[in-house]
Amino acid sequence: MIDDSQQIMKEMIQSNSIEQLMEFMSKNKPSILNLDCGKKQTILHIAVQKNDYPFLKFLEQYSQDNYKENEIRKLVNTYNIEIFTALHIASYNGNVQAVRILINMGADIALKSGSGLLPIHAAAQGDQPYMVWYWIQQGISINAKDDAGNTCLHWAAYQNCELTVSYLISFGCNMDQKNNEEQTALHIGASYGQSKVVKKLLIKGAQRNIEDVDGQLPINLTESIQIKKMLEDKIDLALLYNLKQPYHPIQRNRKSVFVYYFVILTSQGCIGYILWELQGILLEIFFGFLTILLMASVLAQCCNPGFISLQITVEEAMNQQIDPINICPDCWVIKPLRSKHCEFCKKCVVVYDHHCPWINNCVGAKNLIYFYSYLFTLILIQIYSAGIIVYYFFKSDSLSLYNYLLMLYPILNILIFITPILLLCIYQTKNLYYGITTYERITGSKINLKSSLLDPQENIQDSQSEESRIEPSIQNCFNQCFRNQNKFKKYTKQS
Repeated sequence: MIDDSQQIMKEMIQSNSIEQLMEFMSKNKPSILNLDCGKKQTILHIAVQKNDYPFLKFLEQYSQDNYKENEIRKLVNTYNIEIFTALHIASYNGNVQAVRILINMGADIALKSGSGLLPIHAAAQGDQPYMVWYWIQQGISINAKDDAGNTCLHWAAYQNCELTVSYLISFGCNMDQKNNEEQTALHIGASYGQSKVVKKLLIKGAQRNIEDVDGQLPINLTESIQIKKMLEDKIDLALLYNLKQPYHPIQRNRKSVFVYYFVILTSQGCIGYILWELQGILLEIFFGFLTILLMASVLAQCCNPGFISLQITVEEAMNQQIDPINICPDCWVIKPLRSKHCEFCKKCVVVYDHHCPWINNCVGAKNLIYFYSYLFTLILIQIYSAGIIVYYFFKSDSLSLYNYLLMLYPILNILIFITPILLLCIYQTKNLYYGITTYERITGSKINLKSSLLDPQENIQDSQSEESRIEPSIQNCFNQCFRNQNKFKKYTKQS
């Protein structure tokens, strides 16, 4: 039987009259122990579903004032019709305040749902990385399994929670942990077509050759052509030039820099030798170009591209209510929009353009001008060198085999590199004119001017609906090369 007071409370809950409900409860002291708010939900289920902290705090005090400890514990650990406690729901919603109240009321953190899930699994399902971290601090293993043997990583992969996958890897989860079907998170992500999750797992080193109970590899479980390509890890042109991330762990490699300097210095050495014979203004112009080229190359290689240094802890991020998407789980820094974590450099870069193997460094806000100067000068010196060779060929009365060999090497270098370098320079010039980066062009990322300028403590997500489109102009070139260095200074001030 439902007494009149319980019926009144149910009607107030249905009409969302929470303030009137609290006033009614304070005055009449109705029982909430056996109150079914629909689908076997307790009043605590309702409070956490609404994410109503004042209401939940009121219920905590109300329970302590009117019931015994064992009665409160029974109430807080009651299952609804879907066999979830209020703690599971609060964890799924990522409401740490609600979780703390429920635990204070006697909620059992080891109590599983009807499908065998712990609250930490519910947090992973809900894409709540801060909540996952909270449970780890409470002593719950990051690799804890549900009744089917699934870990948080399995559930995050299943729900396509790319953000939580990144955080779980950062927290130290076992990426190759198997469930009862001997499937890893990579199997789950591949079989459900979660391409972003699969990419993240592969980049971080998940094993692609693990077989499940039926002897199936992840590649055998997917129908996605994109995921199959990732799992095959074939090299394409964009991967070759580091314009997109390879599908495996990577390290910085200085060999490409040595190859670059060897080719440049030897080929231009041949041109210098030819000009030494000619002497005059042509030699001086050549050395001017070469000096600018080497200086720009060294500066692009050695200068900080804009590595973000504004570090933060998980607890600080939670207290400041910073959206997890604005924190890099790899290097734990606050990052503005247009920044990206580089897997080569293992750091986040403001206004990230790309990682260039020829300078063994990222191209970002602070060294973009040097990189562009390097490209532009390289084109000029290639064209100038070609002109010198033609001039030398027609000016000389007789040429020995040695002279022909001396010209052949720089000619081959020019023929091989002039087209890709010219295309890259044109491509980069177009990016500057349109005010975008190479990464943004390749990924099709939209630029939000307003939210990229917010302070870290501000809620960036709130302003993402107000987009400011960048119109093509010469001003964009200046902004990309110079203004961005100061605009994001607060993120890199300690570098």
